[in-house]
Amino acid sequence: MPISRAAALALLVAACGSTHAPQPRGPVPSGPAGGSAIVWDYEVTVDAALDLDVRATFTGPMAGTLRVDEAAARFLERVELQVGDGWRSVGLAEHAWRDACSGSCTFRYHFRLGAAAKNVADADVAIASDGAIFAPPSTWLMRPSEGSQGRYRFHVAPAAGVRFATGIRPAGAALTFEAPTSSFEEAAFAAFGALRTGHLADPAIDYALAPRLALTDEVAVDWLRTEVSAITAYFGHAPDGHAMLFVGTNTSADTGGKTLGGGGASLFVRIGTKVSAANLRDDWVVAHELVHVAFPDLDRRYTWFSEGLATYVEPIARARAGLIAPEKVWVEMIEGLPQGLGGARDGGLDGARDWGRVYWGGALYFLLADVRIRERTHGAHGLEDALRAIVAKDGNVEAMWPLARVLEIGDGATGTAVMRELHDELGRANGAVDLDALFRRLGVRADHGVATFDDRAPLAAVRDAILPRRVTK
Repeated sequence: MPISRAAALALLVAACGSTHAPQPRGPVPSGPAGGSAIVWDYEVTVDAALDLDVRATFTGPMAGTLRVDEAAARFLERVELQVGDGWRSVGLAEHAWRDACSGSCTFRYHFRLGAAAKNVADADVAIASDGAIFAPPSTWLMRPSEGSQGRYRFHVAPAAGVRFATGIRPAGAALTFEAPTSSFEEAAFAAFGALRTGHLADPAIDYALAPRLALTDEVAVDWLRTEVSAITAYFGHAPDGHAMLFVGTNTSADTGGKTLGGGGASLFVRIGTKVSAANLRDDWVVAHELVHVAFPDLDRRYTWFSEGLATYVEPIARARAGLIAPEKVWVEMIEGLPQGLGGARDGGLDGARDWGRVYWGGALYFLLADVRIRERTHGAHGLEDALRAIVAKDGNVEAMWPLARVLEIGDGATGTAVMRELHDELGRANGAVDLDALFRRLGVRADHGVATFDDRAPLAAVRDAILPRRVTK
């Protein structure tokens, strides 16, 4: 018996840490020719065992210590600083390395990526998947802990039979990639190994599949293409002008997913052990994460906004594409949304951490926004018009936006103040919402998991505009 959507969302958070909580990114200074100076430059050699030898040159003001992601530090070995024609061993925690640097320094080191994937086994750091390793560059590219604002660039030279893929944008030459240093901590995913790569859609949406998936490549690629198509239709635009979708295996029954957008859009999905070609259409995680790809990063305080948007839009987009029944979507909303209501001691959604408030409280905000926009515009506009306007302004996972900008553009597109008003009601404060009354006005109810509809309800037309349903005779 399939678990409920509410339970599945809870499992997704617990197993994969998919709550989309980006770190703030600072400004990138302008460099020569209208660009930004390259301040960190790397040459990465990958051996057949997927371990790395890296040569790194750092230019510009540098301070602090040398670092990789904290969980990966024990796998960084043989760090040496070039001094004249020789090399001197350097400890990560020491500060003295700066004394030998005058504007530019070159280091070399070895990174045991295979051991990191085996021992850490965390998608945020490094994780193995039957012949492939997934790890963002922040795991294996050493850098100064302070200073050096600008851009970083790396070139990867893999051993024969090894492929490399990343969501970070290419920089012209083959297997060379570049991004702002300010985006490093949220750097897009990367993968090494016996990958199968290809192209899904235009604009450039590519994929990289790990070996030995439970699905054939044809089935897996068709699944990804179908989910991309559903989200593209809802937003009126591909989720991002360039995105990389990675697919690996999971050790648990359910599929897990996470999105990273530093330097380029990337989505990493781990297919659950219970997933097969027969039930693949029921798996919603790819679509959920694609909504994140299509929307700008917000401050951690507004995680509920990002996760609530994905929770609300994903099933509607998939139902409109014919992947799931509209009746199922309404039942899941009726059953799930009460978990987003605040208690007597709760404040607004801003800063909320409880998963029910984050996912279902956020979804409630967007259902109310969709209903109110359609009411006030007499059906001329819906929530998708607000979201499409945001996408049109390059609002995607690569961009860090203040919430005020999201609300302003969204409301401007519909000619209302609905999104701002609802943030005042539910984000800043714990506004009261009568869900029973809302669903009565929409003319939909759930009886023992079955949706029934009242076409005489005051907002029946709004309900059907949000999600058209099949007419049965």
